[in-house]
Amino acid sequence: MSIPANFWAKTPFDSLDADERAEFEAACEIRSFSAGDVLYEAEKNSKGLYILISGALALADRTMATLSAGGEVVVDEAGALISRGSLLETFPHRHECTAKSAATVAFLPRGVFLKAFETNRPFTLRLIDFIVQRGSDDVRALNQAIHGLLSES
Repeated sequence: MSIPANFWAKTPFDSLDADERAEFEAACEIRSFSAGDVLYEAEKNSKGLYILISGALALADRTMATLSAGGEVVVDEAGALISRGSLLETFPHRHECTAKSAATVAFLPRGVFLKAFETNRPFTLRLIDFIVQRGSDDVRALNQAIHGLLSES
């Protein structure tokens, strides 16, 4: 399977120019999983970003107070960024990620992501906003501070 033509429009990567997007796409590894397959385990270091193309993934993190009694959050929105919190550092994953149904993801290695993050300000701001839309009040406050700092330079 290849990456669908309109796929990037569902992600913050739509702010990249055509050459940068082509570099991202060339660096992505398309990975397919059957229901129950493990994409990554908790406590293992992240090596990059998983971008959901199709299917559903389950994130299990029993330490998060916001989770249901079942202890998992299901992600099924195409374009969802999985493991985004560890893109800038190689932090261990906080949770395990398994395929809830047959699923396909694009895996983007950290190095390719970091190049765009460090050199493309519109992309950096769009990515931060994208993450904040799905984050907490604390994350939103941090986002405002980052935007303030970036607008001063």
